[in-house]
Amino acid sequence: AKIGALVVEKQLPVRMLYGKHDRIILSTRAGHFHKKLQPFCELHIIDAGHNLLQAKFAATITSLLTI
Repeated sequence: AKIGALVVEKQLPVRMLYGKHDRIILSTRAGHFHKKLQPFCELHIIDAGHNLLQAKFAATITSLLTI
């Protein structure tokens, strides 16, 4: 709740990246956070699991996080 309040108060842009098949941090939770913080929050769900920081996802992650 504190992070969300700061994002809205300061109008901070947030980009969230989740793995579609992550069984540890579910992308559905990200969806709830995303809804509360629009229009400051971008949510990207890629076809991956929990370990997103792998070479095979580098191009996808770079394209989503590049301004």
